[in-house]
Amino acid sequence: MDTEYDSEKGIYYVYRDNVTLNPNEIRAFEVEVEDIWVIADSELNFLKAHTDTIMEKVKNSEYYLRSKEVADTIYLRLAEIDKAQKEDDGSREQHIGLYRQNVQIVDKIKEDITRLEKMLATAGGPLAPDMLSKSKIKSEEPTKTMTWIVIFSLIIFTSLLAGVMFFTWNRQARITKDALLTAKRAAFPEAESKEEKTK
Repeated sequence: MDTEYDSEKGIYYVYRDNVTLNPNEIRAFEVEVEDIWVIADSELNFLKAHTDTIMEKVKNSEYYLRSKEVADTIYLRLAEIDKAQKEDDGSREQHIGLYRQNVQIVDKIKEDITRLEKMLATAGGPLAPDMLSKSKIKSEEPTKTMTWIVIFSLIIFTSLLAGVMFFTWNRQARITKDALLTAKRAAFPEAESKEEKTK
């Protein structure tokens, strides 16, 4: 089945080409449509729960008031996203526009949660292992293999650079030596002829 949107009536409809019906034949189709232009409740709930966990841990520190200001804006924006998605009855273009706007808000919320995590770490509160493992926001640390690749790459680069510097210095020394000998011969030709006679 294919889905289309009727902008005049403001409704979605489904259709299927090449369906042949006999006279008086009726067919029933069950259609389930998933709206991909919404931020899932599970993601909104995760962000709220993650903020709650951080606030619980920072509660008795000197950073609580600053953290609370950030957390309050997070709660407010999450509630606005949830309310806007539930009350959305605009056109398809408005619905998609609202989704894109909400994605940008969620990205800013994730940045604010990262700020809260830094405040918690500064306050001396440990980021619990369960918080770190469940967090979708944190960046993954490099693997052992990637670390060794970086180390060997630096060693190889340094070796190549040292080799280029050595051969450049060696060539420059030879050129300088040849230039000095040529200048000496030009300046003192009789000394060189004496050397050749003694040989």
